[in-house]
Amino acid sequence: MLTLRDPFIENTLKDLRAANQWCGPQALYRFQQDLALTGKFQVRDAATGALCSAQAHFYAPPHGCLYWFDAEEPFGVIADSLRLGCPVLALVTAHNVYPVASSEGSPLIERARLLLKEKSRPERYIDPKARPLVCLGHPNFAHFAWNEFPGLWYLAGSGAAFDVQVLYDPLQLVEPFCTARNLNCSHIDDVESVQGWQERPIVIPGSVYCTADVKHDILALMGLPIEYHPTSEPRIYLSIRETGRTLKNQATILACLANRLLDDMPNATLVLDGFSLPLDFDRPVYDRLRPTFETRIAGAKSIIASLVEALPAARRAHLKDITGVSLKEALWEIACCHAYVTHAGTMQHKAGWFYPLPGILHGNQASITPASLRWTASMMEGAIAPEGVDPALVEDQTVQGMPRDNTRNRDYSFRDADLMVDSMVKSLLRMFNPSEQKASSDRLS
Repeated sequence: MLTLRDPFIENTLKDLRAANQWCGPQALYRFQQDLALTGKFQVRDAATGALCSAQAHFYAPPHGCLYWFDAEEPFGVIADSLRLGCPVLALVTAHNVYPVASSEGSPLIERARLLLKEKSRPERYIDPKARPLVCLGHPNFAHFAWNEFPGLWYLAGSGAAFDVQVLYDPLQLVEPFCTARNLNCSHIDDVESVQGWQERPIVIPGSVYCTADVKHDILALMGLPIEYHPTSEPRIYLSIRETGRTLKNQATILACLANRLLDDMPNATLVLDGFSLPLDFDRPVYDRLRPTFETRIAGAKSIIASLVEALPAARRAHLKDITGVSLKEALWEIACCHAYVTHAGTMQHKAGWFYPLPGILHGNQASITPASLRWTASMMEGAIAPEGVDPALVEDQTVQGMPRDNTRNRDYSFRDADLMVDSMVKSLLRMFNPSEQKASSDRLS
């Protein structure tokens, strides 16, 4: 008769799925709140069925945490994947790896497997009486606002007593937030110094949605306008992306778009943006990223210089280049805009998440499907899904400047640039006419 190697596995997986239930609106998983409230992560052992607690926590930013259960047959639970809110991703026993939230991989899975294979033990165990430590801080502002800060926001209202440790704080939210909530906060300037087995219980708060209340606090803490009040004169935000998932012949096409827009709106201002700096960019924690950021800024400015050169001299005064300013300064400019034309990714999020701007998203075929366009606005309450360019006019190219070779990372070109520009201008003019915009929306619904 075949005996299961993990005879109580269904009970353990049931516990872990329950641990992944939300405490707020798609924010703060149950196990994250329990850890902050009690310092404990408890599940039933897959080998014996007995309830047991994680005795060691391995923190590995940006990959999450490995929770180690030193049971009769030790096992590990992996909380990882920032884009999913850092849920329980997998259970690792001596016999198998069991996906919990998804089948996504994590380097912490292999670490747990190696520990079990070598019958090793953690170098350090947590003090069960220690105050929990909430760890966050991704350098990408979109992940910070979408996946991290809402989790912290809800955790602060849970009644838990904890301290906060932050690596990157690109919107400079954590310190003022913690001050207002009477939470102790420390900034860490060396990622390696905090990686490893910990003495304090580790909580990584997560989220996949930012509500209007959380967004209100983001804007207030940053000192940005809460309400959306664009300028009286037309103002359009155009993104510049120097490499990776980008448009071929970008300067020429955007110069053509600028000329056509100024033909129809001679008093318009076109705000050009290639890359914005995090608000805490002066901290040493950015030393390893500094050369990359500076290269991105220089690359975007080179494209903008070519764009400017392609315009008549009289029209160059209608361009405003904000590449290289801080995220706060960029969002001030965006709050005054009426619409946008952007690449897929964080350039669109900057324009479309914080204020309800309508806009056009151009990208490779994978980025402009109806589902992708809806998803783009689904992370922030109040965001408007962008219109996509005509996919029949988009031709995917090879992947360049991106770490993974997949369809979402492909560069792209327009089969007929003039026809594409005409279509963009028509869409933007419709966005400036509220009655026509509503009629178009009614026809689509």
